[in-house]
Amino acid sequence: MKVFFDFPNLISFIHSAGQPEYNDCMRMLLDNFELHVSFSQEEIEKMNGDDKDDFVFWISSIDNLASEIKWNDQRFNDSFNPYDLGREYLMAVYCIQSGQKEADKGTLLIAKEGEELKTLSSLFVKGNQYMDNIFDRIGKWKDLLKYSSPCTDIVIADPFIMSDNSLFSSNIIPLCRELCSKANKQKVNIVIITLKDDSKSKDDWKTIRSKIKDGVGGKFRPNVTIVEARRERKDGEQKIKEHDRTIFTNYKLFVSGDSYNYFDSNGNKITKGRWLHVHSNADTDNMKSSLRFIDDMQEIISETEKVNVDLIKSDEKCDKKSNFLRFQSSETASNI
Repeated sequence: MKVFFDFPNLISFIHSAGQPEYNDCMRMLLDNFELHVSFSQEEIEKMNGDDKDDFVFWISSIDNLASEIKWNDQRFNDSFNPYDLGREYLMAVYCIQSGQKEADKGTLLIAKEGEELKTLSSLFVKGNQYMDNIFDRIGKWKDLLKYSSPCTDIVIADPFIMSDNSLFSSNIIPLCRELCSKANKQKVNIVIITLKDDSKSKDDWKTIRSKIKDGVGGKFRPNVTIVEARRERKDGEQKIKEHDRTIFTNYKLFVSGDSYNYFDSNGNKITKGRWLHVHSNADTDNMKSSLRFIDDMQEIISETEKVNVDLIKSDEKCDKKSNFLRFQSSETASNI
């Protein structure tokens, strides 16, 4: 994962060394992060006073970074727009001055000066861990909010999430609402990949997508695209493999042992699963797994479009939007 620091933010982080979370965050940075700073080494030499002394002492103590510091990275000095730089920039942490207006949108992890430690700590899922089974702590989908992070995109892969119309209002709709809840000033792109359902008409899919958008609600209703993937065929014809019950967001990946139809219409937990794992993409291996998942979903989408583009359920003008996935006749979408 990449982290970007302006000098005031980095000094603020260094000065938080007395806080309980600091050592864990330092280990996280050393073991997993690629550190970008917007100033040069020469600028440090020209400085005077305690800030220079504190920085020099800090930099001398981190001789085992996972990768070398990227000095003088000034790409965000004048404006903040990571959307065209590649998917890893939408999974990065920004402790920079130019991102402050964007911070209020709740789509990326952007730390205002003094909030660097809090922002980095949010990438842990339990103590100083990057993975945890939260199944027994989810009594309703609102409980997921504690483990979610800001996001520009949500990709849900579940063969059976759309199999029972009576469970929509207690599962896929509130699930999307909670995952979007931190992005209160921006559209989120939601892509749902599920098995082909011959019982549903084009109008049925349109209604389902509208209900999800209405369920998330607010001024910035999400873009919602549903992909009907075919079951794997054994006769050698074009086929699309089934997929795991996985939810991708920019900073967290959720993996369930059962379909995400966890609750009945009365809120009773009906799943027969035993786990719901949350993985933080702050861990290098977790991020690689998350991006492999995205690559696998891209393959499913591309194969589905070859079979029948009508299996991609969307509105022409406002859907088929994703910063991580590509659709035919649709450019990669920026949230700006």
